[in-house]
Amino acid sequence: MRGAFAAKNRAGQAIHIGLLGASFLAALCLGQSAVAALEAEKELLASGEYQKAASQLEAVLAKTPNQPKAMAALLEALIATGEYRKAAERGAQFVGRRSDASVAAGAAEAWTRAGEYDRAERLVAPFSTARALWLRGMLRKRGGDLGTARGLFQQAAARAASVNLPLEEQRAVARALAELGQFREANQQFSKAIRDDALRKMLWQISVLMLTINSSKIL
Repeated sequence: MRGAFAAKNRAGQAIHIGLLGASFLAALCLGQSAVAALEAEKELLASGEYQKAASQLEAVLAKTPNQPKAMAALLEALIATGEYRKAAERGAQFVGRRSDASVAAGAAEAWTRAGEYDRAERLVAPFSTARALWLRGMLRKRGGDLGTARGLFQQAAARAASVNLPLEEQRAVARALAELGQFREANQQFSKAIRDDALRKMLWQISVLMLTINSSKIL
């Protein structure tokens, strides 16, 4: 029985890795240089070089102002440097012209840190991603509406079964599980997020190597 369960688990991990790899290959086909550039800025964020990342992301957005991944990364950099109001206003402006759950959640987090709780809740209310649900739950908890907060945390935690969740979504699932007192499951989800992020970085490095090799062949 244990052997069958282990085999099933390994198969599931292989499928998950395959899906992550497929998403990177698709990205390569759609635009290798753009993907590599954004990944470079994400690496700057991961290494704590927030101001440098923000500067480069501003340059990206100056050329392609409606790119949600770049805006979400910029909000992360601004929040990390304490520019909460600037992050919130930039994110809200972006969502006003192009609806995006990740940008809305980043801006709502910035409004929350700036003490603008009503603005944060209004901005994130239309969205139902794990991060949006967790943020809404935290805002309801702060307001004393514990029943609604718990329901939102449960909805966010249920996303754990989703395949190929982005890193910020996996973190939100883990935080929701922790709010529900399911600390073991929360730790497992955090560990999974760390593994997936490491795999993402490895696949990005492979994509850069492939791009370099292909460019040298052309030359």
